[in-house]
Formats: sequence, structure tokens, C-alpha cells
Amino acid sequence: RRLEEDGSPYIQEQFTEELSQRGVGTIKATCYVFRAKVEGKTVKETRDAIDKEFFPDGMCVLFSLNGQVHGHLGMQFISGTLKMPLLKKHLMIHVDCTGLDYDFRSELFMASRDRLKVGEKTAELRKLLKDLLSKGRLTEIYKQRKNSISVEGGDAKDLLKSFSKNLPFNKDL
Repeated sequence: RRLEEDGSPYIQEQFTEELSQRGVGTIKATCYVFRAKVEGKTVKETRDAIDKEFFPDGMCVLFSLNGQVHGHLGMQFISGTLKMPLLKKHLMIHVDCTGLDYDFRSELFMASRDRLKVGEKTAELRKLLKDLLSKGRLTEIYKQRKNSISVEGGDAKDLLKSFSKNLPFNKDL
């Protein structure tokens, strides 16, 4: 609810992607993209405030059923699976699992309702979520974020290559 408040200084953009598939049901993923810098704070202060307020347990991807969180994934999903490391501390994904088929959903969640089961259905859900989010608006946002850190038309890798090429090296080393 705090994320959906109008005028939240931390939210850059919010959007929802939806996928329906036979045998699985409907997956509804709402993405909350946080700003890199909030007015009046440095980038580090902004990142620390977002981390403290919205990611205290490192839960970036939340799976809910009827409004109650039943499982989560960490930042590794964003940096590793989605391959968007620049967004790992600036993206929260809420996956509403209410529309999933009962048989599929029953294989996802533990009875304790605090984490996902390790299994075939969980792997399938992760893959579907990756496919859903790897295309579309999130990719555009990632490209914009990546371009915002570019230096004179080149990215950080080009800057590092240029910097190291011009360094004087001691031949004895």
C-alpha cells in the first residue's frame, strides 16, 4: 500500500504485466521501479532509505495469494535470472497468484506459507515470470537506467578499457 500511494518520492514507475496459460492459470506481476536518486538525498542515501524501508529482508519478488504473501525470491532473481543487475536494489515485483489454477498453485507453496517449495512447478513459475518480464516495459526501463550511467556515448566497460589503456605500466611488473 505504501508503494501505491500517490506522490511517493521513491517510485519512478509502476506497471502490471499479465500472462494466461493453459494448465497454469493467470499470473499478474506488478513491478515497482524505484528512483536512483530522490531530491534532497544523495544516490547512496536514497539507496539506503529504499533498502531499509522496502527491502528489510531482501525480498524483491513477492508471491501473494488473496493479498497474503506466501513466498518470495531474493535479489538474485533480478540480477541473475532477469540479467538486470542495475535494478536489483531498485525493483520490487509483486506476483499475484490468486488466478493460478488450484492444482498448479498447490504445488508452489509450503504449508507454513513462508516460502516456495523447491520443485518442478516453482521452476516453471520462475521461467514464466522471467519470460513475462524480460520482454516489454521492464526491458525499456533497464535500457534507460543503463544509458543514464553512460559516459560520453560509451558505457562503463569502455570507460574502464580507456582508463586502463592509458595507465603507465611498469614493464618489470
